[in-house]
Amino acid sequence: VLETALRLAPHAGEVRNRVRFAFWGAEEEGMIGSGHYVDGLSERERRETALVLNFETIASPNYARMVYHGTGTVPPGTDTVEKVFT
Repeated sequence: VLETALRLAPHAGEVRNRVRFAFWGAEEEGMIGSGHYVDGLSERERRETALVLNFETIASPNYARMVYHGTGTVPPGTDTVEKVFT
């Protein structure tokens, strides 16, 4: 994730949408880090979030090769992003 942020940085002026890179821990203890982040977002920030890419357990020996989008409303463009990663 950090490498992606570093490679995107020189192109910041070309990116149409805001991109946030977030790193947190304690996810195995009940999504403490990500929950804290989401709880701190305003209602407007939540509505304006079009897509979340979560690169979890990439280096784990228990990995699974898959692309998954959760339940609920799927934002426009999600299928396109899913196809790119697949």
